[in-house]
Amino acid sequence: MATVTQSQIDRLRRDTGSTETSLSDEDIQDIFDEAEEMYTDTGTATAYTRVLTIQSLLASSAKLASYKQNESSENLSDIFKNLQALLKVWEAKTDDAIAAAAGC
Repeated sequence: MATVTQSQIDRLRRDTGSTETSLSDEDIQDIFDEAEEMYTDTGTATAYTRVLTIQSLLASSAKLASYKQNESSENLSDIFKNLQALLKVWEAKTDDAIAAAAGC
């Protein structure tokens, strides 16, 4: 598979709200490889990388919990909900790319 460029890595992290800590360069290369195995069209494969990334982030965030202590609280479970919403956006964009590649 093709080597992912730094620009592609940066865009993927920007589009998915991920960081080097939550998603390593090696993980991103694997995600691009998997997307290219699934789709030969560049636009569709690129959109699908976002779906795969968000699914990975969802798996990690599922174990986060909200907590409250004294006067402070943190709603870490909101991360999961927000990622679910973002996943729907990128699934729709992937569907659009598939339709465009098919000439629909």
